[in-house]
Amino acid sequence: MPRIYEKKNKKEIRHGNSKMDATTIAKLELAFAGGHSDAEACLIAGINQRTLTRYEDKNPEFAEQKELLKNTPILKARQTLNKAIETNADIAFKFLERKKRDEFGVKTEIDVTSLGGRVVSFNYLPPSPIEGELVSESNAEANSQTTPSIPETTGQDY
Repeated sequence: MPRIYEKKNKKEIRHGNSKMDATTIAKLELAFAGGHSDAEACLIAGINQRTLTRYEDKNPEFAEQKELLKNTPILKARQTLNKAIETNADIAFKFLERKKRDEFGVKTEIDVTSLGGRVVSFNYLPPSPIEGELVSESNAEANSQTTPSIPETTGQDY
């Protein structure tokens, strides 16, 4: 049931010939709960953004509720993730990689060699394989890349 934000005298706030009725407010609430921006919600509800702004100015509790509703998709995503973590080790590990980077994050190293202030070569050292994961030598060599050395110049910049 949509909420109609009212003044203390329990009458719906109207601005001249405003379209802010119970149906419009319900459409706005559904749009905000879907994570839509103000502009998108206004388009869905069939009102102008200035109408929404004026309504929020007169009804600050609606503005607060709007901000809470906009977080609904994030809350649903977190709940889905929490359920998936219980049964899917891959998702649990990815979660830990992002939340506990020091302990579970992927680490890469780059070895840079310079000569006279210019980079002459670098080596990309891929992350160590996860324990139990098999890596063939040819695959490991393909992942480790070395750039060719850059010949010294005669002191002229290009």
